Amino acid sequence: MRRNRFKLSALLVAVAVLFTSCGGSTAREDAAATSDETTKPSMETEEGYSHGEVLEVPEGMEVPTVEIEVTEDAMAGYNVFVEVENFEIAPERASSEPVDGQGHLHLYIDGKRTQRFYNTALHLDGLEAGEHTIEVEVSANNHSAYAIDGEAIRASETITVEGSDEMAMDAEGVEVDTANAPAVAIDVVADPKSGWNVKVDLENYTLAPENASGENIAGKGHMHLTVDGEKLTRLYGQWWHIAELDEGKHTVEVSLNANNHAPYLLNGEAIVATQEIEVTAEQAKNKGHGSHDKMEMKDGHSASGENVLDIAADEADTVVEVTIKDGQITVTPESPIKVAKGTSVGVKATSDIEEEIHVHTYDILAAIGPDEETDFAFAAEIDGQIEVELERTGSLLFNFQIS
Repeated sequence: MRRNRFKLSALLVAVAVLFTSCGGSTAREDAAATSDETTKPSMETEEGYSHGEVLEVPEGMEVPTVEIEVTEDAMAGYNVFVEVENFEIAPERASSEPVDGQGHLHLYIDGKRTQRFYNTALHLDGLEAGEHTIEVEVSANNHSAYAIDGEAIRASETITVEGSDEMAMDAEGVEVDTANAPAVAIDVVADPKSGWNVKVDLENYTLAPENASGENIAGKGHMHLTVDGEKLTRLYGQWWHIAELDEGKHTVEVSLNANNHAPYLLNGEAIVATQEIEVTAEQAKNKGHGSHDKMEMKDGHSASGENVLDIAADEADTVVEVTIKDGQITVTPESPIKVAKGTSVGVKATSDIEEEIHVHTYDILAAIGPDEETDFAFAAEIDGQIEVELERTGSLLFNFQIS
């Protein structure tokens, strides 16, 4: 079994220090001194929750710290292990009002947020060959990043993926004794912001992500999460967030697996827990962050998303021009921009930095960068107030009012 390990690089680790009346620095000041980046603007959504907003660590709250380690899995993909201090992971309070020192984690891959997660270990699969930067951000309950002087508290590690390195595993199940047999139960509930939260309860079973893809140890292993019979991920902890589901009925299933991924069996039957859920049209429309990694960008600086039209921005009924230069954002016409439902909207943008424009609700992404003009159009089929932001920094560009 081969497992490569990579060195940790923490972007922001705050260290608490004592100080006397003669002078000294606080943990907040020490952490701020480690960064020379400018403060990121905040962006608050209509619902009161945001993706991209930062929340300054308040006075009196211990500064959270985070470290990560990324290891190559012996079967496929990579495992991310997280250590946090002065911070409580509280999945049951996700998408609610902030409570000091409480929240969850956000995963970034190559600068793009891919998912929120509630465990201190998770599995990554499907990374293309090449260099990738893995980042973990400490988030408050309302999805704002805890920050020091506007700088989000994160840790990162850069890995080099050389290609697929799969190891054959025993597909046969592992039979357990009836006495003290492992058991699993799940509860799947709609998240107040978007998606679904899965809670797993376990008996006589120990999660051992550090042994994933290794030799079996009785009563230990990890879980597999499937939706409608399709495997979604390995589970190394007792909570998971499903970012999006289509409208209709779905079957969510969690199975208990040995270290080598073989299912645990009781009297020849896999030990699983299932729950049927029904997703409404509104829930299906309200997609959360975490689905963007499933979308494929078109060639050049074009846009991705189901509502993108095959026309130039100038041909749209409403045209918005965005200019980003020397840290300044200019938008014409001024926000909020009123748009009639059923018409088309075109966006033309130039930028002196590499970024992505994100049209919320429609889940449209468009890359922007120096010396290029980004040009896309979309159909305004969903009414309401629609926010458009810079994906990486969370800076609000403008609002559409579609009716």
